[in-house]
Amino acid sequence: KAASAGAVAAIAGYGHREVEMLTAHAAKLRMPMVLPVATGDSLTEISPFIYRSCFSDSQQMEVLASYLFHWRQLTRGAIITDSGNNAEYSLNIARHFTQAVKNNDCTIAVNCVIPQGSGLTGRQLANLLAHDPQFILIAASGRRAAEIFGKVREGGFSGVLCGPESWDDQEFLSALGKSVIPGDTVFTAFFSEENNSREFKRFRNEFRRRFYH
Repeated sequence: KAASAGAVAAIAGYGHREVEMLTAHAAKLRMPMVLPVATGDSLTEISPFIYRSCFSDSQQMEVLASYLFHWRQLTRGAIITDSGNNAEYSLNIARHFTQAVKNNDCTIAVNCVIPQGSGLTGRQLANLLAHDPQFILIAASGRRAAEIFGKVREGGFSGVLCGPESWDDQEFLSALGKSVIPGDTVFTAFFSEENNSREFKRFRNEFRRRFYH
């Protein structure tokens, strides 16, 4: 309908599934499409008419893995992948993180997959901790990510918990609440004036105060 109305370009936004339905038309219509969100690499490979104005899933995982290795000097990790909520996104994140960690000659000791309709079990957590990871990526978002996060901390893990840009969301932060002590935690996020979350504003102000930028 947009093409019929004379549109010459499109901004394709929201989640992976919605964007995928839009980008399928890019090559056929020869219509340039800009993706203004963090995106799976598969979406930008569909057509040369598709561009993104932000990082891809693989790029954000490369940054995260490099931070853990070069800055924190950690070499052994684990992954918890939520295949129930937004499964395609979580699987993409887990796959790209695994590759990025291996590219730094580091190790993913175990990848624990949580099936749909289930939560992280005590047995899964015990197996995870038995591998003695220095960091754990939780490839999940929203309330599900908060639930997994809480169980891992309550289970005694004191290493670095890390996540993708989906953690930069009020649903995740609110669900985490004040009952869970976050500990050593890092996740990727957009550095933008349009990010109006309380946590981001606090970070931005402190960053600029310390680094004059």
